[in-house]
Amino acid sequence: NGLFTGSFAPFGYIKDPNDKYHLIIDEPAAKIVKEIFDMYVEGKGYHLICKNLNERKIPTPTEYKKLQGSRFHCGQSNVNKRITYQVEKDETLEKIAVSLHSTVEDIMEYNNLTDTNLTVGQIIIVPVRATWNNDTIRKILSDETYIGTWVQGKVEGISYKDKHQIAIPNEKWIRVPHCHNAIIDKETFNKTQIA
Repeated sequence: NGLFTGSFAPFGYIKDPNDKYHLIIDEPAAKIVKEIFDMYVEGKGYHLICKNLNERKIPTPTEYKKLQGSRFHCGQSNVNKRITYQVEKDETLEKIAVSLHSTVEDIMEYNNLTDTNLTVGQIIIVPVRATWNNDTIRKILSDETYIGTWVQGKVEGISYKDKHQIAIPNEKWIRVPHCHNAIIDKETFNKTQIA
């Protein structure tokens, strides 16, 4: 029937407060989805799109959901991850922050540092921020949800005794068009599928 039955809406949408089986557009997130499609159509690859979003400190889908008060958890996400790091020769807080996707301010605050001077061998804890990655961009660009189509039946359980799932071929997926408002027009979406 094209009813949304998931616990969490895809990035760019929220569940309709009046109908939990219906999605409505979440404008701030939808703007980012549009930018991703536009950048890809302009010829930017996954890496450049990620770099653009990370440099602008755009929250990843997981971070965004958490900022909205959602209890969403992604097992592969590095949100709220902490890394124990030993300072090497000629390293600065800025270099460490950039290489580990953190900020100088976050590192200083977390370690109660009063200045940016470091010593070789010093142990610091680096709070890592989630970053956009190629898989996230690939998933967004291939998700038919963004053209208003709800797709189900992508996987199937082996049996009620076995929790493993098997992937169903794309041509056998159940597609229900016009289930919710589209964020991306079909022409733009089709341009991103040529690869």
